Amino acid sequence: MYVKRVKRQLSEWADAGLLPPETAAVLARDLDSRASRIGIAQVLLVLAGIFLCVAFLLLVSANWELIPRIVRLGAVVALIWATHLAGALFIRAGRTTLGTAALLLGTACFGGGLSLAGQMYHISGDMVSMFTVWFLAAALTSVLFRSGAVAVAAGFVSMALCWSLIDVSGGTITSGNLWVPPALAVAMALLAWLSGQEKVAHFSFLLLIGWAVWLYGENDTVFVAAVFVALGFAIFTALALKGSPFARCGEALGGAPMIYALVLSAIGLFLLHISLQGGGLVGAAVVGLGLSVAALALAGSEHGGVRWLCYAMIGAIVFYLWMETVGSILGTSGFFLVAALVAGALAFAIVRLEKRLAGPRKRTSP
Repeated sequence: MYVKRVKRQLSEWADAGLLPPETAAVLARDLDSRASRIGIAQVLLVLAGIFLCVAFLLLVSANWELIPRIVRLGAVVALIWATHLAGALFIRAGRTTLGTAALLLGTACFGGGLSLAGQMYHISGDMVSMFTVWFLAAALTSVLFRSGAVAVAAGFVSMALCWSLIDVSGGTITSGNLWVPPALAVAMALLAWLSGQEKVAHFSFLLLIGWAVWLYGENDTVFVAAVFVALGFAIFTALALKGSPFARCGEALGGAPMIYALVLSAIGLFLLHISLQGGGLVGAAVVGLGLSVAALALAGSEHGGVRWLCYAMIGAIVFYLWMETVGSILGTSGFFLVAALVAGALAFAIVRLEKRLAGPRKRTSP
């Protein structure tokens, strides 16, 4: 969809005389060469590798007692080495899809082998230890082969590791629950950089948001929800302001950090709305509408994800407030009047701020 939109804009610029047709054609061909096209054959090939691994592990499990112990362990180890070696050979030969399928198969075999070896030798341990070793192995494979698919697999394993931590602790807050999810988020960000796959960094933000929601579940107070709103919007503002030193960090990942920061703020607003009643509910709605308008003014024109998220926030706030105040037309009209004044004042202030920030850059430009 992105490639089609850019190619349509190139065609419009060429028709308007803003761009030579030859240059537009060259740029369109360059877009086609850069586009990562994943066909149904490639997807089925990767799925075939995963299903083959599952079939092998199920076969070994079904005939567990009939196979000698040394043969079981040797078969699992041999399969892990064979798949990784095949992946390396395929990638070296330019068969990237086959190499990716082999590496995914090897990563899945490694996790299954850990489980089977633990059962076979009655190794003491838990799911946390297994997922930790599995994550480290998947991360190492992703870095060595610069494989984005294996990095995605490592991201899912990291989520399973966090879930196992919560399950083992019974949902209570422990030292491990407090530091492991943020540490995994940092590790996934580092893995995205080392593997050359920026999209893998999405797992970092998902881990942090899931961790924050879990913390609220353990301490569901209005104060924590308000902290989510303030912290999320503060991070969003720091990333969205053109003069901010953090703006380049946000742009390096395509604006994803801004969207996730705004999602955190939206989660806090949702929690405030379901926790407050009466005047507090109206106040939370006014704050939510003001923040949505401010986010639109800061980054809505440049980032479509931010724009649609703000539209969704405004629609959800208005709909929820209407449901809560139905039957009180005076109260609803008063809310819209206050919301309009707050939103207008915020928009005016942000426009002035943008002009003030843009002024020095224009004067210093040659």
